[in-house]
Amino acid sequence: MSKRDTIDKWSLFYWCLQFFLVKPIHDFFYREIHVHDAQKIPKHEPVILAPNHQNALMDALAFVAGLNKYQTVFLARADVFKQKLVIKILTFIKILPVYRARDGRSSLQKNDEIFDITRS
Repeated sequence: MSKRDTIDKWSLFYWCLQFFLVKPIHDFFYREIHVHDAQKIPKHEPVILAPNHQNALMDALAFVAGLNKYQTVFLARADVFKQKLVIKILTFIKILPVYRARDGRSSLQKNDEIFDITRS
């Protein structure tokens, strides 16, 4: 199964993580969540949602908890994708590598492939 197949495929496991782990944890820390203008998010087009990273992981989890109709794909810094097992796990839970200039200018071209994977 390619990365594209893994990312595109609706996942029961992802849904279970979303509703039975992420949402309860998020709701424990944040009693209310308000999503404004969710109807403006295109259903069949790629969208970039960019949390400001002030709360690190909680910002990303807010998207998972608040936009629970979607199976969100996340981007993470590429240097964590070094071991095969880690790559399989992260790809399975819809996290893809993104390369930065500090990873080497030539590695930035790899982002084109990653962005192609996330496009419908």
